[in-house]
Amino acid sequence: MAPTVGEAPWSAALDVNRGFAAVFGPVDRGFPEDGVLARGALDAPGWVFCTLDPERIATVRREGAVLNHRDWPAGPVERPRPAVFA
Repeated sequence: MAPTVGEAPWSAALDVNRGFAAVFGPVDRGFPEDGVLARGALDAPGWVFCTLDPERIATVRREGAVLNHRDWPAGPVERPRPAVFA
């Protein structure tokens, strides 16, 4: 996650922004309860890096409590048709 931090005078919608850069993993077995694998300093611009173990990801996809990777279709999902109002 890469947030906008600091003042954004170029946008009335953004005003003043707070946040931190972070790398998230699944909130599941073998990973942190909050899903945060790496976190930068609050309100500080910069990069955050994290080394991920592909086997841990594969294991949680296969044996985790939340199996959305297995339960969601692997192929393209049909796009919903727009609602027609008469």
